[in-house]
Amino acid sequence: MEPNNRTTYTVTEFFITGLDEVQHPKLVGAAILFVLFLILIGSITNICVIAFNKPLHTPMYFFICTLAMIDVVYTSSISVTMLNVLLGEERRVPYAPCMIQCFLFHLGSAMEPFTIALMAYDRLIAISYPLRYQTILTNTNVCLLITSTWAVGCIFSILWIGLVNNLPFCGSNKLPYSFCEYAALVRAACVS
Repeated sequence: MEPNNRTTYTVTEFFITGLDEVQHPKLVGAAILFVLFLILIGSITNICVIAFNKPLHTPMYFFICTLAMIDVVYTSSISVTMLNVLLGEERRVPYAPCMIQCFLFHLGSAMEPFTIALMAYDRLIAISYPLRYQTILTNTNVCLLITSTWAVGCIFSILWIGLVNNLPFCGSNKLPYSFCEYAALVRAACVS
């Protein structure tokens, strides 16, 4: 017999309560929507300029393009729920979209430092080995580096989601945060 015998429930949705104290939710939502729009326009423009200009097909610009893709994933994953709560006044988030949002948020947060590290590695090679730069950072090596960082980011995110997915929830499915993420979901679980 377990010492902590608790009744657990199958949670089908979560309630976002972290934005309940916002004074002017429509105004804040409009500001978030405007910033999201600017980020998306800037990142997509960056990706398109790099993709369509042959002279920019160098390792550093590939890393910048990757960083722009990460920014799109990262900001979109957070903003959707916040906009839904602030502008749509819908505080319910179904379980599966909450897990997807948690995955995308942690993918972005894991990938951003990896990509910045790749950019620093590119500059290190360019400064330390300027004559061998083209042979060290070939397109194949750059693709391998980018793919491996995406794989590591996905592994970290899947690990977080796997941990959260196995937690028992005790009736309280309120998240006192503005979106679904690991810490919020762990605090909502009925384990210490």
